[in-house]
Amino acid sequence: MTNLQIPPDLPENRTVSMSDELDVRQRLTQLKSWKETWSQEDTRLVQRLHELIPDRQIDLQRGVQIASLRRRLNLQLVKQPLEISASVVRSAGYPALRQHFVNQFASLSQAERLLWLNNFLFIITPDLRQLNDKMAQVRAYRSFGQQRNFLLGGPSGMGKTTYLDWLCLHEQPKVEADRNRVPIIKIDAPVSNHTPKPLFQRILLECGAVYTPKDNEEVLLMRLMLYFQRCGVDLLIVDEVEHITTHEIRRRLLEVSNLTRGIPIVVLLVIHYVGLKAMLRCKDAGMTTLS
Repeated sequence: MTNLQIPPDLPENRTVSMSDELDVRQRLTQLKSWKETWSQEDTRLVQRLHELIPDRQIDLQRGVQIASLRRRLNLQLVKQPLEISASVVRSAGYPALRQHFVNQFASLSQAERLLWLNNFLFIITPDLRQLNDKMAQVRAYRSFGQQRNFLLGGPSGMGKTTYLDWLCLHEQPKVEADRNRVPIIKIDAPVSNHTPKPLFQRILLECGAVYTPKDNEEVLLMRLMLYFQRCGVDLLIVDEVEHITTHEIRRRLLEVSNLTRGIPIVVLLVIHYVGLKAMLRCKDAGMTTLS
């Protein structure tokens, strides 16, 4: 299978530059269309929730998975986020940009102004642009036969999870004739540290795969190796990695990358006292930090 080549920049159709050429009413038309799509897809997921059987363990985990998908789906409301480019600000200046938008906002109704606020669900700032470039580098390393795992840390609320949810939104799984194509897998690290089974099970569910309660750690790991290759997984993202506190499970997580064609792993943590200790542990395990 050919390794995925990722360009070092976001495609133009994924962001909208916040410049003096931005047409507010045209943007509102997009926001309205995305809101309708979001409503339809969210309704479908809610219907799936009602079909689950609470007494079945796998359905309970699917319920958690659907909750995560619905959270990620909220970014459909701003599928092409506004991007604040430092170069645009330098060339046009804030006063000119402000006047450009003031003139257009004056004629908007209250409903249109409320719809416009969806833009603030996610905005590409220069810092997030830099993060995106680093993420592209992580995935491009495989083209040179190299393996890189990265730790992304920062204070709560700075946009780490939101950015990665948005990245997943643009590379959603696709059902093909002979497989599920799953370019990116994103899970939350399980709080339980008794066994790596919950970690493996969450990853398998993202592949659209099933397992049995009797599957032990080795069987689950072999299933992962199989489905990662079948599904063409290019990136594994584990959020809230500070929950993984035991050496055994940390090593098991790295083993997933080692045994599955060197698929890069990006782990996220909130930097505080516990987060700093987790960061040190991840460095000891061979991970590089994204600043």
